[in-house]
Amino acid sequence: MNLKNIELELANCLEKALLKENNILRFLHISRLNVLITTKIALDLEEGNIDLSEEYVENINRLLASEEKLESQGRTMLNFQYEMSYKLYYQAFEEFMFDLFVILFKNFPKFLNKDKIELQFDLIFGKDEIELIRLGIIENRVKKYIQSNNIKALIKKFETIFGIKLSLTKKEIDKIFFASKVRNVLTHNNGIVNDIFINELSHEKIKTNYLIGESIIEKLEYEIDQIDDIIIGISKRITFGIMSNLNQLDKYSASL
Repeated sequence: MNLKNIELELANCLEKALLKENNILRFLHISRLNVLITTKIALDLEEGNIDLSEEYVENINRLLASEEKLESQGRTMLNFQYEMSYKLYYQAFEEFMFDLFVILFKNFPKFLNKDKIELQFDLIFGKDEIELIRLGIIENRVKKYIQSNNIKALIKKFETIFGIKLSLTKKEIDKIFFASKVRNVLTHNNGIVNDIFINELSHEKIKTNYLIGESIIEKLEYEIDQIDDIIIGISKRITFGIMSNLNQLDKYSASL
């Protein structure tokens, strides 16, 4: 087992995740500038301070129409950009977790025996190469982990499956759990805090100032700053924690 190659895979996984998260922040920054510029141009047009081509004016009017539609729903274009960025940011973290589990199972396949392997027809008969079949089995397993576990339980699986005890604090894990619940409210309840959100946080003894019926969307600029700090920090600590345990992981796998 070449542990150096696995280290490189893990490092590349982290680099890819951080680059993706940085691109999302750049997208948000550019989107904010575009909204401000569009608003300024529209004002200048209305006051007759500038003269633009008909096509350009039509594009501005389309953007303003989109803004008006969002405002009729109680939102602004900036709200929309913040919401999209938050969802993409958390999705990037989930994709990072997915890639980490795939790397570990691919290099230490004996750990797949920790759970029952359920084979689907297309995983076996829909592929011609054995490596693609193996990868399909692994990815199917990891997808089930992500879909059926909250983020706290998913992080815990590094220990229960691979024996890797990560040095994450309760505060860090609580913050990423909170971020996952904010994402859920944005996705499933239009950003309005409901009793499910409050009860799930209460069950994990996580305090919040949000009240039932309150809109999270108005505070997304603050929430994005929070998720930025915690996801980058946790991503690095998880990756480095796995790297520091590779020798132990190799021995554990050999004993199975």
